[in-house]
Amino acid sequence: MSDQASPNSDGQAVVGTAVRSAMVWNLVSMAVSQLAQGGIFILLTQRLDPETFGLFAMAAAVTDLFYVLATTAAIDAVVQRQEFDRRTLSTAFWTMAAVTAPVCLVVAAAGSVFAGAVNEPRVAPIFAALSLSLVPLPFSIAPYARMRQNLDFKGIALRGMLASFLGGIVALTIAFTAWAEWALVVQRCLTLALAATLMSLHVRVVPTWEFDGARARTLLSAAGRIFLSHGVGASGPRLTDLVFGISFGPAVLGCLRVAFRLSEMAVSVLVNPINQMWVVVISKAGSSSEARKAVFIQLSQLVALLCLPGYVGLALVAGEITHLALRPEYSLVASFLAILCGIGVLTPVVNSRNAILTALNRTGLLLTFSVIDLVVLALAMLAAVRLGPEAALWATGAPAVMSALIAAPIVLRHMNVRLMDVIKAVGPAYVAVGVMAVGLMTVQPVFDGLAIWMSFLLKAILGAALYAGTLLVAFRSWTFDAVRSVAVR
Repeated sequence: MSDQASPNSDGQAVVGTAVRSAMVWNLVSMAVSQLAQGGIFILLTQRLDPETFGLFAMAAAVTDLFYVLATTAAIDAVVQRQEFDRRTLSTAFWTMAAVTAPVCLVVAAAGSVFAGAVNEPRVAPIFAALSLSLVPLPFSIAPYARMRQNLDFKGIALRGMLASFLGGIVALTIAFTAWAEWALVVQRCLTLALAATLMSLHVRVVPTWEFDGARARTLLSAAGRIFLSHGVGASGPRLTDLVFGISFGPAVLGCLRVAFRLSEMAVSVLVNPINQMWVVVISKAGSSSEARKAVFIQLSQLVALLCLPGYVGLALVAGEITHLALRPEYSLVASFLAILCGIGVLTPVVNSRNAILTALNRTGLLLTFSVIDLVVLALAMLAAVRLGPEAALWATGAPAVMSALIAAPIVLRHMNVRLMDVIKAVGPAYVAVGVMAVGLMTVQPVFDGLAIWMSFLLKAILGAALYAGTLLVAFRSWTFDAVRSVAVR
């Protein structure tokens, strides 16, 4: 019995320390960075029309995909190797530099071809300019890997916050000039460059001329598998952007991107610190099935506790937020935001799949699921696009439903978790948000005659009271268990 208890206790300690650090500093980041960035973003929507956001999204569909995938794959490959000496980190830099340099050139040259394919010639120069956003990629691998391994979420949050804030300020300045249409491009390039620089200075990791061919091949092989498996899955949002841009035009795509941004500002700030934990914490848990189970239960519980009220609450006030924050030409954002939040309700069930399979080095299985996701997404959008943008957006939730039905049971088996364990871990949060939603919809007639800002404020207060009240009255022990899982030392 003692042999089983120890791994579980170790798993709780690792989760508690990691998530506590990530959440504290992510909340700091939210208070300073997200609120500031939110204000900057709203101001940008006052200067830029939806079409500008849409054109940027079409151009960024390729560059963002490569940057995120290559960075994630390389960092995960370094973390999996558990070697952080100067020679290994320098090898990782030179390996990624060798991969990124030709990609930058190809992306810059392919802008006109891409523009012709989507029938939007204005995309070509934006495409070429955004290729510069890939330059900081090799410099970010070593510092991020070391900081994640050290659970230095304070350092990541503070420097990411500063980079985002400075990039946003510069973008806002440009938005008030004759070159306003380039504001988003400059913001992306500058933010990524500043983040890589600040992280490198913090951990004092700079590339040297050291290089190990054997380690490079190992890292490239591991990163390549992760890149491929994650790449197919991550292609979904980019496919959505292209389908919306081609089928409904840049203006509609711009509204979709604004809705995505609002959703991220309101909810992802609470979920991201936990999402960052999966690969690191499972790697630290090792082969202990009890430790893996403890990690899965606690992180799933926290995701449900934090993200569900965010998604449901945001869906219920989407109209008020759009009316208060955006210009009339962004009216479509309200329905898009509500739909995205509706799909987000599945997050506690499906969101951890990719990170878990990556941590367990089951990239082949992950690739299979990612291919299924992409096929399901393409077929669902193809069937729904003729019904209009709202139907097409609802169709993007089809892969999440399929993942819950097919992939989730397999992931649970690998993590030594039963279905009943999951229900106990996330069920109370679903019940509480259900009470919150029913309560707000029942009293909706009371809000109809109020000013928009008053309706928003009262809904937020009542929704929070219903959610917290349900948890404290009906699921008191579950709620305090979730808090203790973060507080444990």
